[in-house]
Amino acid sequence: MRGRTFLAFCLFLALSLCPSALAVERLAYDLDRMRQMNPDFTTYPNEKGIVWLKQDTVARKEGVGIERMHLWVILGRQGLKEKWLTWNIQDPEGGIAEITEASVYSPATGKIIRSVTPSSEGGLHTVAFTGLPETFILVLSWREILSGQLNLEGVYCFPTREREGLRVWESVVEVRTSSPRDLEYRVFPVDIRPETVEPLSPGGETTLTWRRINVEPPSRGLVQNSQSGVAFTQYHGEARLNQLIRGLDAEDSPAPSMKARDNRLSAVMDLKLNEQGILSGPVRVMLRGAWGPFFLSGSAPDKAALEEVVAALFPDLKNYGEVKHRSVKGIPELSFVLEGKPGVAGSGQGILALPPAFVPAAFRSLEDMTPPFDLSFPFVLEQTMNISLPKGSSRALVSGEVKRSSDKVNYSENYKTKKGKLTAEARFEAGVRNIANDNAGLFQRNMGLWRSFSSKPIPVM
Repeated sequence: MRGRTFLAFCLFLALSLCPSALAVERLAYDLDRMRQMNPDFTTYPNEKGIVWLKQDTVARKEGVGIERMHLWVILGRQGLKEKWLTWNIQDPEGGIAEITEASVYSPATGKIIRSVTPSSEGGLHTVAFTGLPETFILVLSWREILSGQLNLEGVYCFPTREREGLRVWESVVEVRTSSPRDLEYRVFPVDIRPETVEPLSPGGETTLTWRRINVEPPSRGLVQNSQSGVAFTQYHGEARLNQLIRGLDAEDSPAPSMKARDNRLSAVMDLKLNEQGILSGPVRVMLRGAWGPFFLSGSAPDKAALEEVVAALFPDLKNYGEVKHRSVKGIPELSFVLEGKPGVAGSGQGILALPPAFVPAAFRSLEDMTPPFDLSFPFVLEQTMNISLPKGSSRALVSGEVKRSSDKVNYSENYKTKKGKLTAEARFEAGVRNIANDNAGLFQRNMGLWRSFSSKPIPVM
């Protein structure tokens, strides 16, 4: 306690001797624009809260040290979890924290309802939002001063629904520096170029801003470190960036060492095609190994959870009935009936069938990844379509067989027509977790083949 008191005294003395640092800066936000442009509960009627904005800003203040500023703007309503209503902000190691705003606003008018006074004891600052109306906007901002830190560096993650429990609309990481040429940074896992604002006068600060808007995966990623964010350092170089990001990897539980065949995500579609090009029939999806907990939490998922999984597996699929869940010999299985998915009927005998596209969202997200990266687990995707052709149709105009293989990254597909039934099968295998320069090219090409197979219209004569 005595050491913390002495630290606070030293910071007070530094601020007193540096008048320019006395002015407490708040991060700016445009609440009127948010109220007009951001989603609300009419867009997401099942949500209790939406993070409209999360921002982290870091700057080096001469004579003071490193200043870190944080801002949350949250649209909420009754039923919002307690973690968003009571905030405990701890003084950082080697520094102090200060609440710069804690306010409640009206979503209808944008006017402030009340300001909340924080309580502080022993380096812990508590903000409690109580007595709230049915719907409300919470604004909380604070800054941290680290007087003993001179190097401008850090790693900040973009918040996600998976980690926060709320939908996130906009997230921002901002770095202000008077020496931008000395700043090295990396955005992971997918590169985002920063918005750059040059100083108005020589020697002023350059502002680099990384912004994500409504980029929210429907499930956690297939990359070992599913977090995304920005790492930066001044003067300490590439090795320090790697160290900062590896620190995040250590926070995630290591993936089990499995073989790809143990983690198979399989879809089987037994469909009937009529003369109008409409497909109907049962669809089953088996989630073996790591795919079960990847998509499902708990042994009895509700209707909304099952429909969310189907949406993540089959993009834009709408024509289906009730989703059922069961366990077959310990393997989770989802099933539903495809109810009249339209195709294209030709003027003569020609029909264009449009089967459901089995392209899981987590799989699609890998297309934007820059190697090297590590998968959460090795896996297999496989699908079989059995399509009964309408009377009078003799064949489907599709190619026979494709294979693209290496030791651990493999793809195959084939089509067969026999006795009025088309059977189409495809298999994608990622048998190794590390996707690097030696296998990344084949991995990406095989992903393209899978997407093409899954999305391909089938001409029937």
